Amino acid sequence: MNKFRAAVCHSTLSLMSVVSLAAPADDARTAIVRMYREEDAAAMRGDIAAAMSHYAKTYTLYSPSGRVYTYDTLQRYLQQTFPYEKSLKSSSEVVAYKKTGLNQAQVRVKAESVQVLVDPNTQKQITLVSRSLMLDNLIYQNKKWLHQKSVLLSSQETNNGQKVTP
Repeated sequence: MNKFRAAVCHSTLSLMSVVSLAAPADDARTAIVRMYREEDAAAMRGDIAAAMSHYAKTYTLYSPSGRVYTYDTLQRYLQQTFPYEKSLKSSSEVVAYKKTGLNQAQVRVKAESVQVLVDPNTQKQITLVSRSLMLDNLIYQNKKWLHQKSVLLSSQETNNGQKVTP
């Protein structure tokens, strides 16, 4: 009986160590929603490092036009635009969630941002409004969810009320 208990204890501990590496299934959606809120809050504060901490270094974004953007491209864009930003309101809503593997999930996200910038050349104020629908593949790594790949399904942008062609 003692050998049986030892074997059960050993297999239970082994299973627990594997499970502890994975995101808890019940908490995954909640953690993912929190990740988007934290990312939005960091962007609204102008904290590029905190915003980028939600992306894997291998992150890739695919646009409907066929353009491909990487982690570095996104980081450069934020570094270039944030100095001219007067204000930003950003919100992301997880509208669909699916766990696709032990440490992977796929979410459909509706995002909206209103960004007020000051043109450095003319000093005129520019208001950019963006509404998009994304399909995000996320990976659970180092005890947090990260963007791994995004596909821009649709987007609508305006610049001072005028529609912008992506």
